[in-house]
Amino acid sequence: MRRRWVSVALGLVLLAEVLLAVTGGSGLRHLIVAVIVVELALAVWAVFAAVRAYASLSALWSQRIEAALAGPLPRRIARLITLELSLARGVWLRWGGRPDLPIGATGLQAPDGEAPVMGVLIAVMAVEAAAVHTAVPWHRVAAFAGVRWLVLALSLYGIWWTIGWVATRRAYPHVLTADMLHLRVGPLTVAEVPWGLVSSVTPIGALADPPRSCLVIERPMAPPNVRIELAEPVRAVSLLGAERQVTGTALALEHPSDAVAVLKSHAEQAAAT
Repeated sequence: MRRRWVSVALGLVLLAEVLLAVTGGSGLRHLIVAVIVVELALAVWAVFAAVRAYASLSALWSQRIEAALAGPLPRRIARLITLELSLARGVWLRWGGRPDLPIGATGLQAPDGEAPVMGVLIAVMAVEAAAVHTAVPWHRVAAFAGVRWLVLALSLYGIWWTIGWVATRRAYPHVLTADMLHLRVGPLTVAEVPWGLVSSVTPIGALADPPRSCLVIERPMAPPNVRIELAEPVRAVSLLGAERQVTGTALALEHPSDAVAVLKSHAEQAAAT
């Protein structure tokens, strides 16, 4: 019920803002005040709802943020905001050389072979942004003065996003806790696999035409090298929030033979208890 009223309030605010934009606000002073009051009320409610939800959760950092934001916001928007916040946190973690792991958990890293390529890409993007900002004769068309700074802002954001994404690939490994395997793409958890559902863990040399029921997590220049089969399907969530059921996963991992041994050990311990 609460989510429905929030959606209605957001819709009314959007309609009011469109009306104000069309009319220029002429003679609609009371509507302007009402819109501002409603927006402030929604913002305050969203912040308090998110803080309460975050404090009541015990999970990975990005999961807590996403769950907290999903209270006042649509889940896909919450997931996108979580991704943006996690990029900044990933840069901080990477700078300090600390992966995002809960106390008592271990991590499995993916190969980092694309790092040099991404470094070159970031350098090229920086040179391109500087060239477009300085070399294009923006001053000849006065109407393009604002466009010049907009293009620069978008270019800088693209550079920042790429740096953040590269950092998250090392800052947020897959997480092995006592009860389950948390599979992540960047900072976002895409599947959680209880150890009791793991039926087999095997190294693979290549993965040709995987079925839709297989969750593939790979990287540029790093194809999957470990396959995990499940006794029952689990839910997988894409970066944009689309959900599906999967019965296995194929991962690109560093030191695949060691990774297989660690994964098997956790699964065997779960089977023995």
